[in-house]
Amino acid sequence: FITHTDPLVREAAIDSLLVTGGERAVGIVAPLLEKEPDVNVIHGALRRLKEIKCAESEKLVAGFLTHPDEDLLVSAIQTCLSLSGDNSDRFSMPNERAKSKPEQDGAIVKCLADPRWRIRAAALEFVAKRRPPSAKAATLSLLEDADPFVRSAAVKAAIALGAKEALPSLRKML
Repeated sequence: FITHTDPLVREAAIDSLLVTGGERAVGIVAPLLEKEPDVNVIHGALRRLKEIKCAESEKLVAGFLTHPDEDLLVSAIQTCLSLSGDNSDRFSMPNERAKSKPEQDGAIVKCLADPRWRIRAAALEFVAKRRPPSAKAATLSLLEDADPFVRSAAVKAAIALGAKEALPSLRKML
């Protein structure tokens, strides 16, 4: 069923494989998802992969961080955040957090320059929670973004990064 012509059947089959096989199934579905033409099938897999924290899941999801579909790219960023530990505790020190992967960080930092506001906002959410130092300059520039959602997310990310350079921009906002 994982190669069925109907995308809904493929989505259900891949989901079932991931639910029952967990980490062992990631290697089976990875080559299929990499070639999957239907974004809904990939979306379904990304939702399930959030629960399967392993290196193969991280590698597979990282492959979608350059996908042209906006919704899929947002899902891939959110899945990377979940897989990297998604430590929602704003008050923990950076060394207490699970380490994000440099290749994921780089791809997500590139998303900060995406022309679509949802992509920039999702990438800033990742930055705020994972605190990759390489995102500092782009985060500071997004404090001046035209979109209010992006500016709000940039404020959170700049604070999380401890970017004192953000103070002049923050003062202007108030």
